[in-house]
Amino acid sequence: MSEASAVASEKRLTPVPTRAWGTMFLVLFMSIAAPLNMFKAPGIAGTLMETFGLTPADFGWLMSVFTIMGIILAFPAAGIMSKLGIKMTSTIALVSLILGSVIGALATSFEVLLAGRFLEGVSMGLISVTAPAAISRWFPRHKRGLALGIWAPWVPIGSVVMLNAANPIMSITGSWTAVWWFGAAYAVLLLVFWMLAYKDPDEPVVDADEEAPAKAGAGAQAGTQVKTSALALMSIWLVAVGFAIFNIVQNGSINTFYTTFLMQVHDFAQPDAAFITSVVTLLAIPGCIFAGWLIDKTGTLKWTMIAGFVLIAVAAIWLFTWTEAWQMWLAVVICGFFAPLTTTAVFASAPSILGSAKAGFGLAIIAFMQNIGVFFGGLALGNLEPVFGWATGSYILFYPLLIVAAVCALFARKLK
Repeated sequence: MSEASAVASEKRLTPVPTRAWGTMFLVLFMSIAAPLNMFKAPGIAGTLMETFGLTPADFGWLMSVFTIMGIILAFPAAGIMSKLGIKMTSTIALVSLILGSVIGALATSFEVLLAGRFLEGVSMGLISVTAPAAISRWFPRHKRGLALGIWAPWVPIGSVVMLNAANPIMSITGSWTAVWWFGAAYAVLLLVFWMLAYKDPDEPVVDADEEAPAKAGAGAQAGTQVKTSALALMSIWLVAVGFAIFNIVQNGSINTFYTTFLMQVHDFAQPDAAFITSVVTLLAIPGCIFAGWLIDKTGTLKWTMIAGFVLIAVAAIWLFTWTEAWQMWLAVVICGFFAPLTTTAVFASAPSILGSAKAGFGLAIIAFMQNIGVFFGGLALGNLEPVFGWATGSYILFYPLLIVAAVCALFARKLK
């Protein structure tokens, strides 16, 4: 490239506004409120199962019901965000989380506890659409991968905090309900910060060439635009289906049931089992940042996404079948650090495939399929385990699905 061309190229790269990074971290901490409350159940799984007389399949509903509202709200969330704005839509998410947590803390029956979880699920359905949309508005494409990579561990951060905090909170207070009150308190705190500090940019921050597709002319160019739109729609659905499978395996199965598996099969104490499960999510924090850096460095979402699927398949060899400690830790490290290759690439794919203007619609499709994946993941392994056992049940569930996920990503287009 000539010096003149390099200068021209640099001029097309919009600088990141100073406020963008502060906004990104505010969005991250706001987002954490949802998974922090979602994963308070696995951290004290044994206590909840004993208190309410639950089977593993029953317990799976405590996780799956959380996602039902996420499924219902995925598409309306984009419309709600368009009408009310990112700030007000996220405010509704936090308020619903607070109300659901209070209902759960006061529950004296499993049915009431489920009702509270159902209401809490509103937060996941809305935040999974509003948060990446907020970040995408503040960051131009050449820095969006890193920004979304820093935000992407919102689910791992929330879950690792609660997996490790739930037992100490319960031990100190003598009641499992204190874990629910803790989740509500965090949501209240972030609601205050959110209302005081968040604002949208005056205009979405984009690189100059991101606007080019929207300026396509008539005639032959218009015809090309129609074909591109059809291809983009197919591609975003392929990515979303792959992400649903990822969530069946990672969040619906591994993060939900690994604590129970370690307690039942290897006689781990509940705090120790919860800690090991939390390592999976803890490693996802640097894993997401690494994934964001890798995406910006290589410019490819497709192969980053596929690499995540392949490495999870490798980890699954030992995950529920290990006999030596090193096998368990190898599987935990792979699932923790390299699974975010898929997560980060998926969330970055919406503006890449559909453009900044339609990214919200793409994120709605992704959120819809994400919650479907978590829902069925929470039920699938819980029902396969009594019939086939943890080892065979995980193989039956994981491997066919991961192959399908990799194929979906392979055939998706515009993943740069």
